[in-house]
Amino acid sequence: MVEYLTTSVKEEQYYCKTLSNGTIRVNTSTSDSYRRLIKLLHQDKIVYHTYQLREERAYRVVIRNLHPSIPAETIKQEIVKHRHTVRNVRNIRLRATKEPFYIYKTTKSYKPQGVSTISEHHPTKSLSSINSAKSKCQSIRFALWNANGLLKHKLELENFLNLHKIDVALISETHFTTRTMLKIQSYKIYHIPHPDDTAHGGAAVIIRSTIPHHELPHYQTPKIQAANIQINASPWPFTTTAIYCPPRHSISTEEYIEFLQSQGNKFLIGGDWNAKNTAWGARLSTPKGRNLLKALIQQNCNYLSTGVPTYWPTDPNKLPDLLDFFINKGVTSNYIQVEPNFELSSDHSPVIATLSSHIISKPSIPTLFSKNTDWNSFHNYLENNINLKIRIKDTDELDEAVQNFTTLIQQAACMLRLAYFPLIWKFAQIIMVPKPGKPINEVIQPWGCAKPSNTQIIQRLQSRVLRTITNAPWYVSNRTLHNDLEVPYVTDEIRRLALLYKQRLQGHDNRLIEEIRNPPNVARRLKRQWPPDLPKRQN
Repeated sequence: MVEYLTTSVKEEQYYCKTLSNGTIRVNTSTSDSYRRLIKLLHQDKIVYHTYQLREERAYRVVIRNLHPSIPAETIKQEIVKHRHTVRNVRNIRLRATKEPFYIYKTTKSYKPQGVSTISEHHPTKSLSSINSAKSKCQSIRFALWNANGLLKHKLELENFLNLHKIDVALISETHFTTRTMLKIQSYKIYHIPHPDDTAHGGAAVIIRSTIPHHELPHYQTPKIQAANIQINASPWPFTTTAIYCPPRHSISTEEYIEFLQSQGNKFLIGGDWNAKNTAWGARLSTPKGRNLLKALIQQNCNYLSTGVPTYWPTDPNKLPDLLDFFINKGVTSNYIQVEPNFELSSDHSPVIATLSSHIISKPSIPTLFSKNTDWNSFHNYLENNINLKIRIKDTDELDEAVQNFTTLIQQAACMLRLAYFPLIWKFAQIIMVPKPGKPINEVIQPWGCAKPSNTQIIQRLQSRVLRTITNAPWYVSNRTLHNDLEVPYVTDEIRRLALLYKQRLQGHDNRLIEEIRNPPNVARRLKRQWPPDLPKRQN
């Protein structure tokens, strides 16, 4: 075999090693010798298999926004300055016209340590890689977007997912049917079409294939289309949903509640709700927006919005507005950060949300109201107390009317502020006690912590506190500390209280106490303690 290698490859361009199983491992020193050796092995029909370390493999790099007139040699020299070995640089041309495009493709040369293993009877021709254990997820990046037809935006969406490292994309208005097929590399797609199975409406969830997940039953009605999956990545096992609500349908509060209840207790929903409300940053409030806000309050859900418009109509008579946002429940908003994005080409702009395993520091935004503001009470208070039957004749009367109206608004706002607190907090009550009551520590008895497992925990805490107070060295025992400080053990104190309690029960005429004083001989757990049992227990 050595003679064969010497004749096919120069001696200074390789080195070999014989393994214990009769296999010969050959490492070449140049890429040319590696190719020549592989060619000869293939011609002589010698069984072999090759492998290469990941850090030694070649990879292609695409450079954008470079003018076609730039020479390839100049680009190669700039890449070499960054300590990369370049095999070739070429300009990509349009397939139809063959004209140069504003994109260059370069291939980094792999290192010449090609590895080849040769054996007479080797069972396989490939090396199975050993997958390392998955690291714990630190954050998951979500993106919601109304694509208005996803098939025509496939390439730019794929570039968007890779550029921003999106793990889960929630797509609204996909225009998919049951016959639609779409694949994106390294991602899995779960979609739900419109109930009539025509190319309009619909929603889809695009999730990275490396994230543990499984598909859930979807929610499909003419008013709401939602694709559901369950993400099992620790520490966030929750439901993720992409939703689309067509604008022509009116949705009641009960229908919103029914949909939210179907999502479980922990979920993150994102998509085009077509519901406007000033609470999440829209220009105005519509009936659908008010119904959705009522449903969120009743179901203890939160909305996550950027506060900037996400809908950019092409009709000049319409104004931009906010229609796309997230709704979450069971996932604290302190761990989620939402940011707008304006890169994708559609009449809607995407929104990116980052779910982190740590609290995200976000600047506080001052607001005049919150989601708990009761605007109906505010409206009724103004309507019942405002006086419109006045005549303004001069500037003094105008100033007085403005002052009265301002005062009325302030009173209504004060009423709403008091509505945030429970009713018992609004009134001060004076309780007259004829004599001092018993201290609480004399009323509470230690029966709840009388079992050995609880007393051991309390005893360890007491010993640790005594050592901290006295700064005792390690060789001083706990018994010495208790004896010197004259502090009784926890079990001794509980036994003393139990004896006092037992003495009080003697001769009591209450029939209910008879069972405590003389417990019946019934089977019970050994850890369950009765007052008569405590004095009998030894240290």
